[in-house]
Amino acid sequence: MAEKFVVVRPFFQYVEGEDTTALEQEQLDAANAELRVLPFGTNEERQEALAEADGFLTSNLVTAEMIPWMPKVRAIVTTSHGYNGIDLDACTEAGIPVSNSRYNEREVATHAIGLMLAVTRRIASLHSEMAGGTWGRGWQGAMPPLYGETMGILGLGKIGRQTAKRAKAFDLHVIAHDPYVDPSIADLLNVELVPFDELFERSDYLSVHVPQNEETTAIVNERALSLMKRNAILINTCRGPVVDEDSLYNVLSAGRIRGAGLDVFEVEPTPSDNPLLQLENVVATPHIAGFSNQSVITARRGASQKMAMMLNGYYPIPLLNPDVRGNTRAEYKDFHSNAYRG
Repeated sequence: MAEKFVVVRPFFQYVEGEDTTALEQEQLDAANAELRVLPFGTNEERQEALAEADGFLTSNLVTAEMIPWMPKVRAIVTTSHGYNGIDLDACTEAGIPVSNSRYNEREVATHAIGLMLAVTRRIASLHSEMAGGTWGRGWQGAMPPLYGETMGILGLGKIGRQTAKRAKAFDLHVIAHDPYVDPSIADLLNVELVPFDELFERSDYLSVHVPQNEETTAIVNERALSLMKRNAILINTCRGPVVDEDSLYNVLSAGRIRGAGLDVFEVEPTPSDNPLLQLENVVATPHIAGFSNQSVITARRGASQKMAMMLNGYYPIPLLNPDVRGNTRAEYKDFHSNAYRG
C-alpha cells in the first residue's frame, strides 16, 4: 500500500469540546491521507508541524516566511471564506495551488441583517438603558420602518446575494455595485446594479461584501462616506481594512451618517479603546458573522474534501492562484465533474 499523505491542520476550537476530526478524516480517506491536528501557537510549532506535511489546512494564514517551512506541501486549503491572509504570490512561486472553503455565506448575510436591525431599532442602547433602570418607552427619535427603504450592497458575490435575498424579505428595495458580476445574476435577484457613487448616494443601509485586496482596501473612505445620506447606516461583515476607520469615526461622531454595524476591524482583536466602540450609534461584534455550529462542520468538511481532490491530482474549484497552473510541485489536471465542488 502506498505511503499515506500527511495533512496538517492547526488546533483550534470555536466551542468547548468541538471535534470535527472524524468527518475531516472521512473526506481525506479518499486520498489515502492522514489528518494531524497540531498546535500552531509559535513559529517553532508551525515549522515542526509543517515539516512533514503534504497538505496544509490553514485558517487564512500563509506568509512568504512560512513557505520554506513546508518543503513537501503540494496543496493548501483555507477553512475560511476570506483568504486575504494568504500570500498567493509566494504560494504560486513555490508551485502550491490554493483553494478556500466557501461555507458561511448564509451566516454572514444573516449577521449583516442582524446588525442592520440592531442599529436601526437601537436594540443595544435600549437594552443598556433598561439594564440601567430606564424604561425608555417615551423615547422619540429617528427609527425608520425599514420597509420601502433602500438596501445597498457593495459586492454581489455569494454573501452579497444571500444578503440581497434577506433584505427582500423585509420589503427593502435592493441596489448593488459590483463591476465583476454578471448582470443576469442581478436580474434573477431583482437587484438593481448601479455605479459606485450612486450606491452610496441612494442607500439607506449599505452592506459591504467585498474581498480585501489592493483594489478594495479603504474603498469605503472619506469621499465615499461623504456621499451617504445623513440617515444612512453602514454595515461591514467582510474585512476591516476595506473601511477606513478614521473616516468612519469622523462621519459617525459628527452625525453625518446615522450609525454603523461592524463585525470586522482594521486591527483584530480591536483594542477596547478603539474610538468606534465608544459611540452610541455603533453596534460591534468580534468577527463572528460567519459562525454557527453548522458552518464549522461545513467549512472543515468542505476544506478536507477539496484537499483530497488536490492530493489526488486535480485542480480545485476555486483555484485562488490560477497562475500556478503548469508550475506545480505535483502533477495536476482539471476535474470535469461536480464531484469535488464542495
